[in-house]
Amino acid sequence: DGTYFKKGYIKNDKFIDSVIFFEENKISCIEYKKDSDTVFLKYFDNEKIHSSGYELNNIKIGKWSFYKDNKISNVIQYIDLCGTEYLNQGWFYDNNGDLDLKKSHFIEILDLKKTYKINEPIKFKMKYNSLWKNNSFSIAEFHTKVDNNFCNLKKIKKDALLSKEHVFVFSISFAEKGKKNIRGVIGEVLEKNDNKVRELFFDIPIEINGFSLINVW
Repeated sequence: DGTYFKKGYIKNDKFIDSVIFFEENKISCIEYKKDSDTVFLKYFDNEKIHSSGYELNNIKIGKWSFYKDNKISNVIQYIDLCGTEYLNQGWFYDNNGDLDLKKSHFIEILDLKKTYKINEPIKFKMKYNSLWKNNSFSIAEFHTKVDNNFCNLKKIKKDALLSKEHVFVFSISFAEKGKKNIRGVIGEVLEKNDNKVRELFFDIPIEINGFSLINVW
């Protein structure tokens, strides 16, 4: 009948645990509260699941799953880009559930261990499955001092790698132990369209523990 309402448990005039939203007497959304700022959402269309994922302060974050006929059709990664919701990576699937590489754009990290020693050489590859394939080239800009929401990315001096094949080889080491992050952006440049650029942001965690044996002698 066109009415909208929601139901759930209330404490101190606030919904707690989960909230179910109804539209025209059908479930349109279920909201699961993770904490005061984060919720997990499931959206429905005509009683079939449409999408699901997390929101932080009303911004989509992490990987969201989108469905067609109750099957995953694509997964989109959203990030908080300095306070703005940004569609970053995308994995698209065909009717058989197989990954469609022609439509997808994402990165793969290869040959990277979880932990390294102080001053140990760290070498790994980052492979970008690009949108424009052979019609483009990519530039990866990065640094270990980039904020977790990339706010200062354009303000600091960064290292850069260029690749026509969209594969980047990193070589780095750390002089102090602790949890580190290599953050940056891949700029994919479409050569035949006035150098149109598509940006994909990355955050690579690395943990440094103790000293490397090759450096104690």
